Amino acid sequence: PFVQRPVASAAAASAKALVLPHRGSPAFLRASLKQIARAAGSPVKVRVGLDVDDEAAYTSFPAEFPDAEFFRFFPAPVGPYLIRQELAERSPEPLLTLQDSDDLSCYDRFTSLSAALTETGSDIIGSHELCLDELRALVQPVRFPLDSSASLNLCANHALLHATLMCHRAAYFRAGGLATNLIIASDSQFLLRAWFSARIRNVDEFLYIRRRHATSLTNAPETIYDNPLRRRLSADWTRDFDAV
Repeated sequence: PFVQRPVASAAAASAKALVLPHRGSPAFLRASLKQIARAAGSPVKVRVGLDVDDEAAYTSFPAEFPDAEFFRFFPAPVGPYLIRQELAERSPEPLLTLQDSDDLSCYDRFTSLSAALTETGSDIIGSHELCLDELRALVQPVRFPLDSSASLNLCANHALLHATLMCHRAAYFRAGGLATNLIIASDSQFLLRAWFSARIRNVDEFLYIRRRHATSLTNAPETIYDNPLRRRLSADWTRDFDAV
């Protein structure tokens, strides 16, 4: 939605970092960065982690996006979670924001999320998504529970889309940050751990456009959403979460 809403000035002015791991098409990253630069509110400090085999296609990016910082991780691929954790540790801003590099933030995402953190007293907040499904050639709205903490209190579930979240930096590290031993599923583990120390919510708005395509981690054959490793991790973490 390209809608400008009044937001609490203090919340809108809070310094925000956005950590952005990238592997895949340079065009996806360029589109994401252009959209972030046009977003409402005070500028967001963007730190990009390149998880690529050949950086030649990205040599122009620092000049195109001079307000962003670029880091290269190797040997590639190291996966998005190690990059997010490393860049989060390098980000002193009080608010920490996530995004996947093949997705887009809507114009009012950062102002809406930061205002909602203040208004609700939450530690972690996300939003609904519009899924741009290139495999099925459709756009699908996907809603998440508004009170994610209450939803997780009932059972382990996917109560927040990890890439949509904004949080207080202190809350992120209080929950332990992201596990870095795997290139998949660490977002699910983080959400379960965060439930013990953070108030987690979603705003009732569609602020994030997620691109579903054949080469994403949840669709690529070696890391597809329903592969045996993902199923085992989900079963182990759900069992432990419910037991605690």
